[in-house]
Amino acid sequence: MVLKRRIDTRWWVLFCCCCIVFFPAFFDFQVSVLVQRLTGTAIECINGIDTCLNFSLYQFNILASMDYWTRAVAGVFAGIIIDKYGTKFALWGSAVGMIVSTLIFTLGSYVKTTTGAYIMMLLGRLLFGLVTGGYSVIIHRVKAGWFKHKELALAFSTEIFFDKFATAIAFLLYGGILGSIGLRGVLWLSFFLTVISAIALGIIAHLDSARTSAMVWTGTADTRPRTIWFSLQYFDAVYWLLVAILLFYEASVQPLIADGPLYFAGAYGYSEATASYLTGLIYDLCFLAPIVGWLTDRYGRRDYGLFFLMAITCLAYLLALTLKTTFPAVLLTLFVGIGFTSYSSILWSSIPLLVTHESIGLALGLGKLVASAGGAAGMVTAGAILNTGSSTGDLPWDSFFIFLLVLSSVCVVISPLIIYLNTMTGYRLTLSQRQKADDAVSEVTPINTSF
Repeated sequence: MVLKRRIDTRWWVLFCCCCIVFFPAFFDFQVSVLVQRLTGTAIECINGIDTCLNFSLYQFNILASMDYWTRAVAGVFAGIIIDKYGTKFALWGSAVGMIVSTLIFTLGSYVKTTTGAYIMMLLGRLLFGLVTGGYSVIIHRVKAGWFKHKELALAFSTEIFFDKFATAIAFLLYGGILGSIGLRGVLWLSFFLTVISAIALGIIAHLDSARTSAMVWTGTADTRPRTIWFSLQYFDAVYWLLVAILLFYEASVQPLIADGPLYFAGAYGYSEATASYLTGLIYDLCFLAPIVGWLTDRYGRRDYGLFFLMAITCLAYLLALTLKTTFPAVLLTLFVGIGFTSYSSILWSSIPLLVTHESIGLALGLGKLVASAGGAAGMVTAGAILNTGSSTGDLPWDSFFIFLLVLSSVCVVISPLIIYLNTMTGYRLTLSQRQKADDAVSEVTPINTSF
């Protein structure tokens, strides 16, 4: 009975974690769909059909990236706090902050002046980043505690699937109903969806405080590192190279997600809805995440998988730059989507394998800081590049893709270094689930009973 409870409980914990990331994705990526409404360039704005805002492209990219900056700061501090004090109070605080931040952002669209609306919505995104940056590290640590030496990559990739799937739905849903409910209707819908996520955060907090018998070091660590620097000195070169990939890869993909609808509408002549659908294809490939996670658990070879995914993303940008609009837009988003969806499953599940369990919160938080900072810096820089255009119809898309190509090329260069260093440090990224279980603890799992 105890064994059955352990199995049942950890999968319910994973379900709650998936709910926590699923619903905020609608709020997070609504700005990409609303880019023409927020900048006042949509036909409905010009004709006065919808109440729109008039942000510049530079302001829009700062707004879209603001939560990435605060998410970066929140991620590392959340990792430190939960390593020392546990997860309960941090999760309850995240639940409250989720509701407050999204409400401020939504109400900002009702402010009469452009400057006032911008400041209020910027504040909402800032607070939203603090909340999501904190709880994302917490639930990563919870999953690592329940699934290490078991279905670790599958647990991470299942959560990633729900995150990306929600984003794909957001692009499809909002692209289809935007014309009917307008800017404010989309904002209110996103707000009510995030309330569901706040409820899920409360459930996870309750499970943590209840201390079920199956809970393994997700509350407060038994052995605490004396200082942050004491932990950092044990993070080796393989970990830091993975962090470098997080920095450059997020910086190369997030600008395309944010400005993709504008690019496809302007360069290819697609409608606002079609351009949103094409951008959402990056997330439509989210079904690959659990498959990649399962394959990674079963066969290992995380280092080689990362190299392949970095290469396919770099190839997509190279073809977009050289072939321009003769390169089908669907292939661009398909290649980037394969790389972006799959790399998360491999990379984030690799970090717990490289550090001690007392330092997992710090390691994940630091990775979140760098990834968020990379995405934010990439979007701000891309916004500055596009802002040099003389008009919306004459934007420097070549410079935009050169920027993305350079960033993705750095990832391609880093990947072979990870392969080499992994062979020199015990093949930690190469081992399969069965090999890790043989070296650590015997596994109990309802879905992988044999190989």
